Amino acid sequence: MARKKPQDELLGKARVVQVSTQRIRTFLLRGSHMDRAWKGLPKEPTFGQIRAMLALHTVGPCTLKVFAEAIGVSGPTASEKVERLVEKGLVKRWRNPDNRREVLIELGDEGRKRIAEHEKIVLGHICQLLEAIGPEDANLMVELTERIAAAIDRLPSRGGKKA
Repeated sequence: MARKKPQDELLGKARVVQVSTQRIRTFLLRGSHMDRAWKGLPKEPTFGQIRAMLALHTVGPCTLKVFAEAIGVSGPTASEKVERLVEKGLVKRWRNPDNRREVLIELGDEGRKRIAEHEKIVLGHICQLLEAIGPEDANLMVELTERIAAAIDRLPSRGGKKA
């Protein structure tokens, strides 16, 4: 029997990671409970808008350019997303008083409230998962996710610069 090439073994591992990550993501975002955080908004946010709000929550008040980089889209696309979120009362936008050409954005009160509810739900699911795998594996999962995050930070971004 022929031995697998290292590239084939790596590809096999990559497939396992992909499938497992998708299953974890589905678990964390599962069910109608997740909808609680977004119900009652006019034209409830799309998944892309929720993702954009989560990124804005992470980077905090920032320029449109920083926001666009955080969500991996062009400036005009980021601007459109911000416009829709401003219309829904989830994001605030204003001109930088020190540089009138620069637009600053941040989550508004309603956006912060919705993100907090979303985070509470997701953290509850993560706690369930960590309890289900037991303390030893929970510690290992925390260590591995920290190492993965650190590795991501060391990878070059799309533009060839460090992320």
